[in-house]
Amino acid sequence: MKRKYFLIALCLLTMRFDLGQAQTGRSPFPMTNQEITNKIDSLRKIYAPYASRTFSSLNEADRKKVMIAKAREVVLTFAPGYYREYKEPVITVDTVIDPKKPRTWTKTKKVFYSVGSRKAEHIGKPVYVISFLYDKTKENVGNYIVRLALFQETGEPLQLSFPDNRLVVFDERSFYERAKEKPLKIIEYIPYSKDLRY
Repeated sequence: MKRKYFLIALCLLTMRFDLGQAQTGRSPFPMTNQEITNKIDSLRKIYAPYASRTFSSLNEADRKKVMIAKAREVVLTFAPGYYREYKEPVITVDTVIDPKKPRTWTKTKKVFYSVGSRKAEHIGKPVYVISFLYDKTKENVGNYIVRLALFQETGEPLQLSFPDNRLVVFDERSFYERAKEKPLKIIEYIPYSKDLRY
């Protein structure tokens, strides 16, 4: 029985949703296209000075600054309705798993989040997971508003995830390749619904 629920949860984590299926709403904090462009430009200025260095060679403070700026850029690019500047994001470390294989659970380790990849060369690599928080007195979408997993070695985005299990995955095409696509598929904001489980 536990295996059945585990497999269902794993399938939900690795599903890619059709953007037309979800009921969408207006973000409580909308931004104009010009505001989004200006914010992305300012975020790029944060990490541009580090472009000549490898991500793994940066000290901890610089690495944190770069990955938060990149994470915010990814959110603004693919899900601007989920962009929030509420408190510092929470940064944790995880390992990329194979979504086809069951994850080993132990009594002493509780896993809250798993990053999966269909590319064999990504399996087992460490990633930073940046969880953006939000003001729960103004909206209710779950424990976090959006999460981004970045490779620990390179700082490149791997997976953008939402509390309702929608994903934007960058393992087959990089963030930079997907950001150039026309038209760009934007993840629409989904307000809280009592029918949705978070």
